[in-house]
Amino acid sequence: MGLLTVDELREHVETAMPDTALERILASCELAIAQWAGPLSFDEDDQVVDVTESVSAPGRTLLLVRQAPTAITSVTGIHGGIESGVDPSDVRIEGRYLRRLAMALWGERTTVTYTPTDDSAVRRTVLVQLVQLELNVQPGMAAQGAGPWSETYGKYLRQRNELLRVIRPADPPVPRSVPYSTARA
Repeated sequence: MGLLTVDELREHVETAMPDTALERILASCELAIAQWAGPLSFDEDDQVVDVTESVSAPGRTLLLVRQAPTAITSVTGIHGGIESGVDPSDVRIEGRYLRRLAMALWGERTTVTYTPTDDSAVRRTVLVQLVQLELNVQPGMAAQGAGPWSETYGKYLRQRNELLRVIRPADPPVPRSVPYSTARA
């Protein structure tokens, strides 16, 4: 099931468009959100379903995933063509970054299964705004006006990207490592 039904969307958007056409726009906008911020789905008990993601960060201690995890289920790395498991307790979550503990490095390809943060409320708000943007866009028309009123349409992509960044801002800055210190006696 999607984030919103057509009936729920109609509570926020007024249009004479038939349900089938509005459903296509709704599905397209929801797909854009999933492609930008990663998938988010729920099981029959309304619990967030785990996501599996393959990421490449060879030779680094930090691994950037698309969504902020709340828990890590499993981690498998490929290094030198050899697949090996990584104990999830040896990985620390730092926002959207996963840090290997004990200065261990990530392999050539790492597959992580994790529970993403439930940001469905934000996604629903952005979804409504994306649909409104889609309904108001006038392709091929640069601007129109009447009397003191005028509107330009060249800002569509910028507005769309700004809405998507509400869910997942640009990549976060790399967290600083705190060097280990030795205690002096």
